Amino acid sequence: MSLLAGVGNWTYTRGEDDPGIRFWVAQGGTGFNLFYHVADAEDVAACSGVAAFSSACLNKAVTTSTGEWFTPLDTSNLGSGLFSNGEQAEPGHPFALSHLTFYQGEDDDRGGENPNAKVPEPATILGLGAVALASRFLRRKSDDV
Repeated sequence: MSLLAGVGNWTYTRGEDDPGIRFWVAQGGTGFNLFYHVADAEDVAACSGVAAFSSACLNKAVTTSTGEWFTPLDTSNLGSGLFSNGEQAEPGHPFALSHLTFYQGEDDDRGGENPNAKVPEPATILGLGAVALASRFLRRKSDDV
């Protein structure tokens, strides 16, 4: 794990009857970030920027056993994020990790549909994209001052 408490990696050792992981969410502060992998370079290019949270791109998510995560940035003037050693962070650093949540998607990757699978709602995903874009805009604007 990085020196910053809001950045890291995970690894999942999947058993024979265990579900596959297609999406994961890292929560920190009052927000969270959604992550997934796609299979090939063409999908990576098509699913970057604002298109990353489209239903077409989310449907291309593949099952994985490893991934990276980072928590949302603290853009407040208070710098309420914490480093892993408990020291106060300056604004713009990632919040400390609250928790990771893993989702297996609609297809449980065991040969059939899984009606109980947890999938992030499209409205939530689009809201996340809007929040990410707004935070980048506000950060750039504060850097210009």
